[in-house]
Amino acid sequence: MRNRSSTVAGDEHPDAGSADRTPRWWSAGSLLRRPTGVDERILTTMPTERGRYTAMGIVVLATALLAMLSMGISVFSVFGTFEWVIIPIVVVWGGFILGLDCYLMSTVIRLWKMLPRVLLAVAFGFMIAEGLLLGLFHTAIEERVHDDRVAAAATLEGNLKRCNPVPGIDAPAPKSGCEQATLVVNVNPQPAALLRQQAEETQRAKVLQPTVDRDAATYAHLEDLARRECDGVAGPGLTGVPGVGYECRRLRNQADTFYADHSIKKNQDELTRLNRDISSFPRRITAAQSRFTTVRDALIESKRKELIAGQKEIGLLERVRALGHLAAEDPHVRNAQWGLRVFLVLVDSLPVLLKYLSGVTPYDRRAAARIETQQRAGRNSDQTELLQNAAQEEAKRQQIRAVAAQQRQHPVGPAAGSAPDLELERAIAARAAQLLRRDAPVERTGR
Repeated sequence: MRNRSSTVAGDEHPDAGSADRTPRWWSAGSLLRRPTGVDERILTTMPTERGRYTAMGIVVLATALLAMLSMGISVFSVFGTFEWVIIPIVVVWGGFILGLDCYLMSTVIRLWKMLPRVLLAVAFGFMIAEGLLLGLFHTAIEERVHDDRVAAAATLEGNLKRCNPVPGIDAPAPKSGCEQATLVVNVNPQPAALLRQQAEETQRAKVLQPTVDRDAATYAHLEDLARRECDGVAGPGLTGVPGVGYECRRLRNQADTFYADHSIKKNQDELTRLNRDISSFPRRITAAQSRFTTVRDALIESKRKELIAGQKEIGLLERVRALGHLAAEDPHVRNAQWGLRVFLVLVDSLPVLLKYLSGVTPYDRRAAARIETQQRAGRNSDQTELLQNAAQEEAKRQQIRAVAAQQRQHPVGPAAGSAPDLELERAIAARAAQLLRRDAPVERTGR
């Protein structure tokens, strides 16, 4: 183990002069280059590379800060107000982006390794762009949301009025589309009922009027004929004899019978009542319509206030919907939306793109050579340990063989070659065979 430590330590410090020239860890340049994963001790040997990696570190830090800003605006839009939970979310997100870019910057970038990071930047760029747009256009978005809410209240009011028309004034309600917009307007009497009653009585009066006129004319003719007969007026169908004679009584009975059979009095009274009611309907209907309108408008206002009461803080979905409407209506907003998305994707991908476009730098080659040296030193140290272990096991086997040979030459006990000596020799031989089998690969490795 001492060999490995000395080898690695010697590789890390090529010379004392280089170690002295290594910038302090708290220096501004060292802190800015740290996100790139650069080794300052290697970079000390090539000072011309410091500017490149300082600029890369600034790009990585700026990308992480922009990611934190974008996520902060997005989460703020979700909550609608500042919440303390936003801080850890933003910090974790920034740490994730910073750690991912630091890993990619500290390795040699290949195309297959770069593509997932670019795809991740595209996905997050589109997602985070919405948050930034919500922050940039928050005034226009809030105005649009306010206008949409006013329009929603006006639409609700219009639908309720359309689906609950005032009978006799508004157009009839449509047959479809009003299933969820029907109101129960409790007024007595209902304007619709009065309108139906007016129509029915008008029709009855219209039918009854000719009958009453015809019966009245016929009765007046019969009554006039009987009067002239009784007065002795000469004429067709008349006797010309004055006085209440037989013909006079017959004509009077005929007129009275016609009057009774045709219900002239009843029909005239009914027609008079119908005409009186018909003349009063306009006033009654107007009053009922006024009450209906008042009650209906009060119900509609209640529904509108209920809708407005539910519109509290502006939520994320409302903001996104309003942004979509603004983008669809205003080409400037739409261009800004796509421009910001592309900008975020490029900025989020900038660290890995810079690393890829830079190719293999002198620092990368020097770092790769040092890593190879350290790996080779590690392999040599491991092989040395294996050889040391094999030598120690070989010494143990030699010691066991020497002890066994000495015991065979100078047996201890009542008689040489007794059963205890044989058992001891067998135990020693079994132990030696076990050690030989276990350490056989080690020996080959050591050789």
